Amino acid sequence: MNYFSSEMQYESAAKVRDQIVSIKLLTESQKISIPDSSINRDIFGICSNTKISSIQIFQMRSGKLVGRIAYSQKLIDSDEIITLQRIFEEHYSNVDNVEIPSEIHVQFEIPRKIILEEWLSELKKRKVKIVVPKRNKKLETVELVIKNAKLELERISNGIEDNEYAMEDLSQILEINHLPKRIEGYDISHIQGSDPVASQVVFIDGIPSKQNYRKYKIKDKNVYSGHSDDYASIEEVIYRRFRKWSRFKKEGGDFSLLFDRKNSSLDNELLSDWPDLVMIDGGKGQLNAALKALIDLNLDQEITICSLAKKNEGNLFTRS
Repeated sequence: MNYFSSEMQYESAAKVRDQIVSIKLLTESQKISIPDSSINRDIFGICSNTKISSIQIFQMRSGKLVGRIAYSQKLIDSDEIITLQRIFEEHYSNVDNVEIPSEIHVQFEIPRKIILEEWLSELKKRKVKIVVPKRNKKLETVELVIKNAKLELERISNGIEDNEYAMEDLSQILEINHLPKRIEGYDISHIQGSDPVASQVVFIDGIPSKQNYRKYKIKDKNVYSGHSDDYASIEEVIYRRFRKWSRFKKEGGDFSLLFDRKNSSLDNELLSDWPDLVMIDGGKGQLNAALKALIDLNLDQEITICSLAKKNEGNLFTRS
């Protein structure tokens, strides 16, 4: 780091600095422990600037740190409390009930604490408490989670400008007249023809939105061990993903709200998961399969979709 700095290679020095900090935090995290080792806990911390929030979740089981989850989110109405509560609700809406711990530590009181405790307790079938630690080791652990969130926020912020340039380039390549705010990517994977699954990744403003990542188990009876069918799998997943929007259209829903660039797709509760761009991993076959699903749903004119092909297939894309 000192060498790069002396040579005025400041970007390289910053990368080494971040690596040093990460190593120190990794070493520090191995020493984390909390009394009452029989109790499982999740610990939430948030750090924000004027545009975005970084949220970290430490998962402690039997008093030991066993995992970390990182989320990023546009800061809603400049209110960290509302942003944290939203991530809190999204996180526990998408985990198995057995993953819900008996105690959840947060850095400040959230407005719907009692309702959330009742909701989580009902899911877990056991009492779940949401606690704001005030002292001792528990408070120190929350502060460490906040520290991690701050470091991640710095890393994300450093890449925001590059993301904006990349979004502009993508818009030009695909001839989209606006920057894609929410991008969804889909890929099919299996183990030698067995256990087929589809993965959905989401980027918002060019930043991975991990709380919105999803996995789909393929239900098609014609896709089974030893007989994979990526085309049928991608058609099924796209159909399942956008089925509710087909109903929205049939019921007379106003799609102009989706295309209003003044509104944030993040801030609108009803329309929060509408993508500006869908990207399919594959060539013409996968792309046509996805388009077939959209045609069946009568959404082929509303959704912009493209595929990412291998070099020897060229750059393939289509646009509604």
